[in-house]
Amino acid sequence: MTRRPEDDTGIDSALASTERDGLRIVLLIRNSVVAFLMVYSVASQGLAVGWFGAMAFSVFLLIGLAYRALVVREADRQWMRFAFTSLDMALIALGAVVVPLSQHGDVPQILVFKVYGVIAYFFMLALSALSLSPRLVLWTGAMAVLSLWAAWAGIAFQMETWVTWADLTDDRTAEKYIEIVLSPYH
Repeated sequence: MTRRPEDDTGIDSALASTERDGLRIVLLIRNSVVAFLMVYSVASQGLAVGWFGAMAFSVFLLIGLAYRALVVREADRQWMRFAFTSLDMALIALGAVVVPLSQHGDVPQILVFKVYGVIAYFFMLALSALSLSPRLVLWTGAMAVLSLWAAWAGIAFQMETWVTWADLTDDRTAEKYIEIVLSPYH
């Protein structure tokens, strides 16, 4: 059986429609989570402290809602998906660099990776899989790695003191190992 060119257009159209439906689901979940985090930041810290988080999440939410409106109206383009994902990853990295971990003291910003880890990046990568676009999933993974390295570099190069694995001496005792691994400057 041979394939006719008109059969391919039907398949391409169906795949594009399925991708768009998956993207709608992705944006619905993403925006719901961001809205929850916005409310949670104020509820858990009070308006006096949580307003900064609420404002940051509001901007994040407005960007997502604007893009969702484009997707629902079918006015989005393929490149917009990649640009939107890149913007999301850049905003997550920017938040890791500029948002202080504590309002009450000098907590080294590098601890953001130990306190919050990279959960946001895994969440965004898992969401991108719902779009059913392998290229978008790969792009999201690449942007996650790039923005994570950029955030780390932005924080690490501002540090005055660094502790590295080279600081482990030949007498690798458990105490020395724990001291190095749990150091806020590692």
